[in-house]
Amino acid sequence: MFISGTIGFICFAKSIVLPKIISDALQFSSNTTVCLSMIYIGFLLAEANLKEVMKDKEVYIFCILSLIITPIIAKAFGGLFLDGMPLAVLVILMGTPAGALLPSFVESYGKSARRASQYVFMSTILSLITLPLVAEFLCRS
Repeated sequence: MFISGTIGFICFAKSIVLPKIISDALQFSSNTTVCLSMIYIGFLLAEANLKEVMKDKEVYIFCILSLIITPIIAKAFGGLFLDGMPLAVLVILMGTPAGALLPSFVESYGKSARRASQYVFMSTILSLITLPLVAEFLCRS
């Protein structure tokens, strides 16, 4: 993953345009990756007991940290260097739910993909409440 990220950064920095056949293949791959990760999360959640997930304090701590505390920190520190739309984009981005690829990354490091899918599920549900609050926080300050 590091190598592909480095290659992507070099292509971006040097404005290298890939041949259409490679570009199309990479675009197709990126489109299917998100879909496959969502299907994978669905399989993991199908095995989970949602009542237990809803009662799990660690999931809520993760959600509070990622959906509320992180945007506040981003606003505080980002406000030192940015203002206007770039700052708003940074803060909103930091308040979005956990990515759908999280379970795949976690599993590649030998951790519980089921647990990560619970984080994705709950952070997505709770973001319905927290994202408008983060937007309001941006408008008020």
